[in-house]
Amino acid sequence: MGVSETASTCSGRPVYVILEGEIILAMKKIKGVKKGTDKLPDPLSFSERWNEWIEKNFKFLIGGVVVLLAASAILWGFNVYRDKRENSARSDYAALFEKWPSDTADPKEWEASIPELEKFIRDHDGTMAALNAKTDLARVYLTLQRYQDAVVWSSKVIEEVPSKHPLKPIARDQLAIAYEASGKTDEALGQWKALKEEGFSGYNRVICWNMARLYAKKQDYAKAVEQYELALKAVGNYPSVALLENELSGVKTQTATPAGKPKTGQAQGNS
Repeated sequence: MGVSETASTCSGRPVYVILEGEIILAMKKIKGVKKGTDKLPDPLSFSERWNEWIEKNFKFLIGGVVVLLAASAILWGFNVYRDKRENSARSDYAALFEKWPSDTADPKEWEASIPELEKFIRDHDGTMAALNAKTDLARVYLTLQRYQDAVVWSSKVIEEVPSKHPLKPIARDQLAIAYEASGKTDEALGQWKALKEEGFSGYNRVICWNMARLYAKKQDYAKAVEQYELALKAVGNYPSVALLENELSGVKTQTATPAGKPKTGQAQGNS
C-alpha cells in the first residue's frame, strides 16, 4: 500500500506510524510547552556562587591550608638544616685545606692526608665541600700513582655533580690522566671526548691537545693532526703555541712513514 503524504505538520517533520500492519505517514502534532506565569528566580551571581561553595567546603579548605603551612615549615626547616650543614662543611674544609701538602711535598705527607679527607667526606657527605674533598682525594691518589683509586674517586665526582658544575672538567681531567697512566688510552680518550661534548668551551685548547696526543699514541696520525690544528685555533695560552707546533710537526713526520712501519719506540694505545 502506498504512503499518503497529504497531512501537514506544525513541526514540519513527517512521522511514520504502524497501524494494523500498514505504514501510515502521519503528522505528529507537538504540543508546545506551556509557559508558566511564575517568574523564574534570577541566577546566582558568580560571587554568590563562590561564597556558597566556600561555606560548603570551609573545613576542607582549612585542612588544605594547614597541610600547606606544615609543608612550608618542613621545607624551611630543611633549608635551614642544609645551610647549617653547608656552612659547617665549608668551615671544616677551610681548616683541612690549610694543611694541604705542597706539590713538592714528601709522599708521606700526601699519604697522611688520605685518612683526613676520607673522614671529612664521611662527616659531610652530601655537601658541596664534600665534592671538593672527593676531587682532592683523587688528586692525592694520582700524585701517589695509585691510579685505580684515582679512577674510583674521580668517577664518583663525575656521577654526583651537575652537568655544568665547574668540578666536572677537573674530575674528567683527573680520570683521563689516571686511565692514560694505566695504559688505557681508549678510556682516556673517551673522557676528553665526553668533556668536549659537555660544552666546556673554555677547555677546548687543552681538550684538543690531549686528544691529539692520544690519537698519536694510537698511530691515528690524521686525527692527531686534525686535533693539533684545532688546538692551535682554540682560545687560551696553555699549552703554548710553540709546544703545539712542535708536537704537530713531529706527528706530520709520522704520516710520511710507510704504513705498517712505525718509528722505533712509537707508543701505542690499547684497542
